[in-house]
Amino acid sequence: MHLDRPIVFIDVETTGVDVEKDHIIEIACVKVMPDRSKSTYQTFVNPGKFVPAEVTELTGITDEQLTAAPRFGDIADDMTELLRDSDLAGYNAVSFDVPILRNEFGRIGRTFPGAPDQVVLDAFEILRHFERRDLAWAYRFYTDADFPEAHRALADVEATETILREQILRYNLRGTAREIAAMLRHPFLDSRRRLKKDGEHVIICFGKYRGRTLKSLTESDPGYVQWMIENLDSEFVEVLRRFVRSAPDPRLPPPQETLF
Repeated sequence: MHLDRPIVFIDVETTGVDVEKDHIIEIACVKVMPDRSKSTYQTFVNPGKFVPAEVTELTGITDEQLTAAPRFGDIADDMTELLRDSDLAGYNAVSFDVPILRNEFGRIGRTFPGAPDQVVLDAFEILRHFERRDLAWAYRFYTDADFPEAHRALADVEATETILREQILRYNLRGTAREIAAMLRHPFLDSRRRLKKDGEHVIICFGKYRGRTLKSLTESDPGYVQWMIENLDSEFVEVLRRFVRSAPDPRLPPPQETLF
């Protein structure tokens, strides 16, 4: 690849996966110049809030490590100097790293640095463009064999069973199907990622109440909770009922456990 200007590879660790609400807790950059020389920048960032337990478990970054770290406003000049003359690159950077970095600049009233024609080269987009992630690809990846009779129903379902067995062995997936599914979507509580666990709270991840706790929503707008019960799919309602004390819909059984 020919570089007509520097390119900065970016990765951030954050308090969560919501680019609008969450904050950066660590940022690392490698700046590659057109002559292929490199410079590296890395720092913790104090997000001004506690780090969720699942983030600490995933990253190893603790509140104690961030107490003395600079706030984002303290490193904004450094980031501006690093990014202003450069293109950007990363893995899933278009959907996550760059948007959350833009929002951090916006929160302190500053414009994201970069030329109007700045581009983001995303390794994940390249992967999706050139590599077919279909059933035949997965079969070859996990079994090192050609896919038999592609796009016939019985062959497809038998291949899927083979793939799942190989995944269970390769990744040491233990427990029931329900337990494995819950592990894969953690910290989200449903397959469409509309509710997630944050410590002792359940967070709404969609719609006009995105970012609100379920507890506060039941207190401030119980009618909306009732609307969700009456209009959303059965999986969502089943999860919701586990964490709501009352039973506003008499068609549903009482919850088996409560969060509050």
